[in-house]
Amino acid sequence: MEERRTKPNGLALAFACIILLTLNSNAENVSMCIESSTSYILSCQNTDGGFGQAPGTLSNNDYTAEAAMALAQTGNIESALKGGKTPLDYLTANPPSESTSSYAAVLGKYLMGVLAAGGDPSNIDGVNYVQKLKDATKSGLQAYPFADALVLLGLAATGEGGSQEAKDYVSLVKAAQSDGGWWNDVDSTGLMVNALIAVGESPKSSTIKDAMKFLSKAQNSDGGFPGMAGPASNSDSDACAIMAINAKGDAISDWSKNGKTPVAHLLSCQQPGGLIWWKPDASGAIGYYMMQTSWGAIALDGGYLPTV
Repeated sequence: MEERRTKPNGLALAFACIILLTLNSNAENVSMCIESSTSYILSCQNTDGGFGQAPGTLSNNDYTAEAAMALAQTGNIESALKGGKTPLDYLTANPPSESTSSYAAVLGKYLMGVLAAGGDPSNIDGVNYVQKLKDATKSGLQAYPFADALVLLGLAATGEGGSQEAKDYVSLVKAAQSDGGWWNDVDSTGLMVNALIAVGESPKSSTIKDAMKFLSKAQNSDGGFPGMAGPASNSDSDACAIMAINAKGDAISDWSKNGKTPVAHLLSCQQPGGLIWWKPDASGAIGYYMMQTSWGAIALDGGYLPTV
């Protein structure tokens, strides 16, 4: 019989991370903190195979897709089995409705989740959702650029980054760039860098360079990044910016303010149990717990979107 090692629980891992951060403000060794967040994510899985935003809450495909992406990035997707069900079982049984607001964006995230969970987006119970995403792009840009990035990420993940639909959408997105960013927003700009590189934009292009300059100007003195809700750094913006840095191939150490990196700030938002709060002293809206923790884990692991 294979020997099974006993792993520390999420609470012990998170306390160890806090000690690590106290001893090492650069937080170079983050593997234990990633494992702690992974433990939290797995604790949110329900017996239907899906994930809620917190343990004991109802599953939905948004949280399940986010969890699947993080678990695939960190090599833990095979551990996501509960009640005999997997994330793919849940996602297959619960595709997004076409009446959903920003359907193309929701579909883009959903398809990234299906791929991360090991599924085939072109055949989900006999339905080709890749074609549905391509068709949905013809309605034009979404209501906000963060959603536009999810559309492109879905196309890239499903192998359609070079399609005519993707090319047409990229043209629209580039035309909406202003002062290097999108909507003067770190989250949208960071995610858009992921998306454009994923569909084939050169990291050396002026579009990407200008976007990275926007992020650099926005970075706070604590190493983190602010969102649209105010000037204080938060984990959502940290994760989107870090994933952009990772996607471009920059070193996190080059993104330091006063000796503090965005990784250090992101880790300061992690709580005992592995959950990543919005800010170190503020949990934020509960509906974003899964995204904060999942995308935080992806960013800390050196990853970016799409993960698969």
